Amino acid sequence: MNQNEMPHYLQVKILVSLAKADRQKFSEIEGFENIPMDQLNYHLKTLIRLGYIDKDNSGYFLTTEGKQFVSFLDIESNKKEITPKVSIWTLIRNKENSDKILMSKRLKHPFLGMYGFVTGKVRAGETLESTMTREVFEETGLEVTKSHLIGVARWIDLEKGSGKFLHDAFFHQFEVLDYEGDLLEKTLESENVWKTINEIKSLGNLLLPSVKKYFDEIGKGKVQINFEENITDLERF
Repeated sequence: MNQNEMPHYLQVKILVSLAKADRQKFSEIEGFENIPMDQLNYHLKTLIRLGYIDKDNSGYFLTTEGKQFVSFLDIESNKKEITPKVSIWTLIRNKENSDKILMSKRLKHPFLGMYGFVTGKVRAGETLESTMTREVFEETGLEVTKSHLIGVARWIDLEKGSGKFLHDAFFHQFEVLDYEGDLLEKTLESENVWKTINEIKSLGNLLLPSVKKYFDEIGKGKVQINFEENITDLERF
């Protein structure tokens, strides 16, 4: 079971109880006063098998995996908290023609058919720069040899009209200064194409909001961003 999967609700209750103490004996586990003991014992054994808890002479306790799991829980509701996604966003200029910028057309939801820069989620334990170089290579075939961080921006996306929450992410924004290799024109997730700034601006509503804002800022002479937070109303997601 991975961190994105939820155990049985009774197993979650056990994990929440064990989060409140270094060790708990069978009789000390909270919330099972009206649950048959054999049922509690079954769920304890299941959690041991899954690697979330263990047992010694002093009682039951959370393993490292169990502690990682409960760190994502609201222990009052016993539900997994939804947190912003941590991602990278990468601007790549053509080193043979600096007027052209690499655009990635998405071939999957969300934002199917829309254009943006190379993006990707930061994996646990991975540095931002490592994420950027990995994602650029996986999505374009290019090997980054020089880059720098130009800013951090948070994007909270709401459905236009209803205000329904859709998406929340921190984007660490990189600019690639040099690279090696040949461009992959298409992957399973995207099509890659070099476009001039005018060609990019002509895409209009096919541009992702973060990219549209970037090119709007270029026109104002503001390119480098330290940190900003954005809330957008999306017509498509």
